[in-house]
Amino acid sequence: TLWLPDELLVLIFVRVGIIHATARVCKRWKRICGDREVQEAFWSFRWHAYANEQAMPRKFNGHEKNLCALAIGLDGNLYSGSADRTIKVWSTQDGALLRTLTGHTDWVRTLAVGPEGNIYSGADDGYVRVWDGTTSELVGSIFVGGEINAVIANDTWLYTCSGRHIQVWDRASGRQETTMTNDMAESYTTAWSLALDHDKLYAGYSDGTICVWSASQFKRLSTLVPEWNDSGRKRNDTVFVLALGPNGSLLSGLESGLIRVWVDGKERKVLRGHTSGVRSLVVGPNGTIISGSQDKTICVWPPGCLEPIVIRRHRQTVRALALSANGRLFSGCYAGSLLTW
Repeated sequence: TLWLPDELLVLIFVRVGIIHATARVCKRWKRICGDREVQEAFWSFRWHAYANEQAMPRKFNGHEKNLCALAIGLDGNLYSGSADRTIKVWSTQDGALLRTLTGHTDWVRTLAVGPEGNIYSGADDGYVRVWDGTTSELVGSIFVGGEINAVIANDTWLYTCSGRHIQVWDRASGRQETTMTNDMAESYTTAWSLALDHDKLYAGYSDGTICVWSASQFKRLSTLVPEWNDSGRKRNDTVFVLALGPNGSLLSGLESGLIRVWVDGKERKVLRGHTSGVRSLVVGPNGTIISGSQDKTICVWPPGCLEPIVIRRHRQTVRALALSANGRLFSGCYAGSLLTW
């Protein structure tokens, strides 16, 4: 049963940043808002309000074509990549468009934030562009070749996936260190997604499997194979997106609309809510899982829930999601619209 203290009910319709500011100056609200059960109830109430159209998201205007990627920089700003070949930088506080970055000559498919704060953008022009996280100036370029489906970085290496390969690049020099190929897969298999957890690099493929690589030794450690019979879906269920989940789990969003939850290399459960491919995943406060799909919906999965809260506000595929440090959600779709919740 969802519940909240009476004085907090009104906060369902207030921006998260204002709530945090209020809690800092009001002792009672600070104590109540610090309660885990209240936090979970607040999040559930908030998403139910959006699902029932009692609360409305705010729209940012800027991109002319499909919005493909979102990332929150270390500076707290929001970065968005689009089929209009640009990257836009937004204030997460007031939604102001701060800068527009140009340099790519084709769709910007993926964005990643490096540990040093630089922004890495991968595009269909075959290049990864490197942007200074403070000034937004272009500070480097790496030619990968082919469409770049995912980019991720750690302290030393930059990892990209293009075609069936995972390429490893030295971040300092921009030189390619090695290429990792899933020799267990068919030649037509494509690498679609990446996630990094310390020395484990997860790569999701178009045949539905996930390879676990050593991020430092560049060796395949294991392969996660789903239990195909649980869904009655086709065997080649592309792993469009990967994300680190709550309590050390790994989440995989699939072409079929399923979300698989992996723990210690084993499939533990399957989340069903979408009717088409899951293209974006983020994990919010208290382990809330939020997913965006080709079915134009956002599903919110509170902790322990197998039935999602379904939000229908986008007109096209929800291609990208991002969460700010204070729990504010941003979503982008193929219609070019960017919403904040």
